[in-house]
Amino acid sequence: MAVKVGLADLPPFTFAGLRFVIAAVVLLGVLRFRSAGAGAGAGAVLPATRAEWKLIVITALVTVSTAYGLQYWAQQYVASGLASVLTAMVPVFVLVFAHWSLPDEPMTVRKVIGVITGLGGVVVIFSDQLHADGMLALWASVALIIASVSLAGAQVAVKKHGAKVDPMIIAGWQTAIGSVPLVVIGLLVEGNPFQLNWSGRAVGSLLYLSLIGSAAAFFVLYWLFRRMEVTKVLSVAFVNPLIAVLLGWMVLGEVLSWRAVAGGVAILAGLGLVLWSGAAPLRGHDVKWVAEPAE
Repeated sequence: MAVKVGLADLPPFTFAGLRFVIAAVVLLGVLRFRSAGAGAGAGAVLPATRAEWKLIVITALVTVSTAYGLQYWAQQYVASGLASVLTAMVPVFVLVFAHWSLPDEPMTVRKVIGVITGLGGVVVIFSDQLHADGMLALWASVALIIASVSLAGAQVAVKKHGAKVDPMIIAGWQTAIGSVPLVVIGLLVEGNPFQLNWSGRAVGSLLYLSLIGSAAAFFVLYWLFRRMEVTKVLSVAFVNPLIAVLLGWMVLGEVLSWRAVAGGVAILAGLGLVLWSGAAPLRGHDVKWVAEPAE
């Protein structure tokens, strides 16, 4: 909802770039403050090794620069419902990438059914908006799919290679590095950011997305990666559209349709299946369906 509101006044790349600049300032400021008050060896601000730097730089460019840049650009040209469905495909790709990259996170029958059910719920909610009008809208839809694949791959990489890195360091430097290409593109294509229409709603949406949707959310995301399966953490992508619809109903006075209710039930059911442990794995190069154990 905040992205939709902000794009009414701000161009996409400048909007996205400034979002992550502000988030980086906050996160790196917290790191610096924590470092100043920490004991020896406890207040690191920079990644400790070349491998950590490599992981952060690559995932910053893939996640922040590419995925979010494509999402902001694409949402100008497609219905918000279609954008929500294509963005909610992240857990689908995560499920596949994690199966092949993370030995401890194999596919299970229950996860697969849960992910399909959750995505189906998102489709139901926006079933009246699943259209792309014209070639530009079609390319925007492709961009959203690429963004979802990029997000999924980068997050699985962080889970696999960044388990020992401080979540605050990952979040802080990811947002800082990833914001640079977005800001540069914004300056070259969209002009001076100080000459934009800085309405109250534009400032409000930017601050919300920077502080809550980026600084806090990225830190919590990577903190959870150290404690939960990446598929379970990123299944939140199914819940995002449901929360957006509920906020639109409560804040913007939008109609709460039967699609939202039915889709919401499916999303919660799918999320429950993904989070429920105890399913048998689908492991190996020749993936075989394995029956659930009796409970």
